[in-house]
Amino acid sequence: MAILNKNGKLRGRIGNYIHREVNGKQVIQSSPQPRAPKGGTIVENHKFQVAAQLSAMLYHPIKDFAWDRSYSYLHGRLTSAIKTLLFSDGEQQQLGKYIALDKNNHLQEIFNELPTTSKAGSQLEIDIPKIKATKGNKKLANAEYISYEVALMNFSDDGILSTEQLLKTERLKLDREYAGQRLTVDLDKRISLGTDLLLVLIRTELFKYLNSSAFLNSKVLNPAGILGLWKLG
Repeated sequence: MAILNKNGKLRGRIGNYIHREVNGKQVIQSSPQPRAPKGGTIVENHKFQVAAQLSAMLYHPIKDFAWDRSYSYLHGRLTSAIKTLLFSDGEQQQLGKYIALDKNNHLQEIFNELPTTSKAGSQLEIDIPKIKATKGNKKLANAEYISYEVALMNFSDDGILSTEQLLKTERLKLDREYAGQRLTVDLDKRISLGTDLLLVLIRTELFKYLNSSAFLNSKVLNPAGILGLWKLG
């Protein structure tokens, strides 16, 4: 719809034309028409749609695993990782890509370096470095105890999602030194291989006291992450 301004000039749309004033002159333009995507754009849109749909299915189970405290960027980062995984022209990377589930990647405050996961065929190796954090660390809410858990999450073609715990530690006092751990998993003995998606995840719990009934984790401070994502089969 077009209207007359205080100078008696038209401003707005009439039919397929837009009336406006530029430098004191009346200008009439044809309105821009939407362009249908084609070629590579259609392909990329399809890839993004597939990845986004899978991400939406995995989002809530992953968020629940992270104590329902994952940060808002999870869906976008997960979509990007799935799109790369499903539609990359090259071979799958053996080493898993780490995706932090909290704002400032506090997992790196706990271990000497970030835990890693690699997959070769049906063999999965998960390396958990030794803990470097000490009690009284303000970046970890002055926690004095910590426990951590590693799990597999398997999403199948028929939409069934399963989670299997691989390791859960007791509460560890942060003024002591604990050696790192290596977990070796034979996937043939754990899950049926198909065209499913496999995720390896880690989460922690921070405590002030050994017998605390509540942990100190929050949305901002929640050391948890995805250690790797693979397409099976």
